[in-house]
Amino acid sequence: FLTVAQQILFLSFEPYAGPLTINIPKTIKSHFPAKSNVTCTSEKFLFEQDNLIIDTKTAALYETPQLMIAPNLSPFAIPTLELPSSNLFNEKIASIADTLQQHQLENLVTIVDTLLGYGTGLTPEGDDFILGMLYSLQAFTSFKQQQIIDKIIHHAYEKTTTLSANLIECAAEGQVDERIHDSLQAIITNRDDRQTAIQNLLGWGNSSGKMVLKGMMATLHSMLIK
Repeated sequence: FLTVAQQILFLSFEPYAGPLTINIPKTIKSHFPAKSNVTCTSEKFLFEQDNLIIDTKTAALYETPQLMIAPNLSPFAIPTLELPSSNLFNEKIASIADTLQQHQLENLVTIVDTLLGYGTGLTPEGDDFILGMLYSLQAFTSFKQQQIIDKIIHHAYEKTTTLSANLIECAAEGQVDERIHDSLQAIITNRDDRQTAIQNLLGWGNSSGKMVLKGMMATLHSMLIK
């Protein structure tokens, strides 16, 4: 990965695009440096120690497509997802679900704060859940609470890893890894291949895909139940 100011960018040989991902051709994989200072311009990345140049002049920029939601989507059409979690984690998730369902949005920031940074790794489990929650809220045009979202993003940069905060901010702006978008789009439009899309997301990271999916499912159920 590259660290640029307050952003972390992934250099990936995988085909999946994302807002913080730079997809690198597999042809240079054997020459890729493990660690190097990098000079970044609008036209190239120069890995100084190895004199490796990646030309970006013709690179395509990834933009997450806008979500389309099926009319009259029922909460019963949303699959349930059972994943092993601690009792404390499940209590926090239940509190967020209740807050969304009851539309007590003034309490959302306080409850989300208890999940920020909760867990281990570069993207702790609590952060992945929040990412899924914020992105799934994009499917509901009725959710116009920018002040609340801005507070969550601000607190993320104070309480968790830079990478997690970056991903949370991107999700709040509707920009996510294409596996996240594809799985949510497949679920809310009841596509025939939704199980395949879900399996692709579950393979993202060690547990990140699982917790993002859990965040999306919990949010969809909460927002759809009247």
